Amino acid sequence: MNLMLYLLLVQIEKFYQQKGVMGMRTVCKAFRQFKGCMGAEYSTCMIPSYFATASVPILQSYQFVSIFNQMHFVCGAGLQIYLNNEACMSQAWSGETGNMLNACRYKFEMSSNAATSSQDVFLNASDGRANAIVTIRCVIVMSFHLCSLANTYTSCFEQQFQQSCGTSSRDSQFWGCEYARVNIFTRYPQCDVSCVCESTFFIYK
Repeated sequence: MNLMLYLLLVQIEKFYQQKGVMGMRTVCKAFRQFKGCMGAEYSTCMIPSYFATASVPILQSYQFVSIFNQMHFVCGAGLQIYLNNEACMSQAWSGETGNMLNACRYKFEMSSNAATSSQDVFLNASDGRANAIVTIRCVIVMSFHLCSLANTYTSCFEQQFQQSCGTSSRDSQFWGCEYARVNIFTRYPQCDVSCVCESTFFIYK
């Protein structure tokens, strides 16, 4: 991840870790104000292609937009879950579990980007109908590989929040999984990655 984007994400997640409920509310308030300031332009500007056409590298374009897509979840459907489990979920961002979260995210982003780049190189090198079947097979295999990386990534986040909050805290595990899934979906919407949490009253999907 680009250093500036990494530092931005670290600062945001420090609010979750160090400031608890107030940190979460501070981030969400700032996010709502930013969206309000952007108005109708938000949906037009906050897409990877907008930044890519402004000469921002593809990977960094997706990474930047995914940060804001994650805020949609954090400050929307995921907010009450986090507030209900704030003590243990805040701890998940620090120490060994925090290191694992960062390592899993970094591994996914680097591995998936390398796989995507390899696919692009192959497609650009393919010529004519003679390679059509081989090309299709290559795309299928690489897509399967990408989605396998995605599932490993969500499982890692789910496991770290389970370790921090306990096996019975299914909603916190769902939150961790969904936080990672939103990141994945920003660039790889074709991957069938889902996060499910059954509680006494609700089923989150």
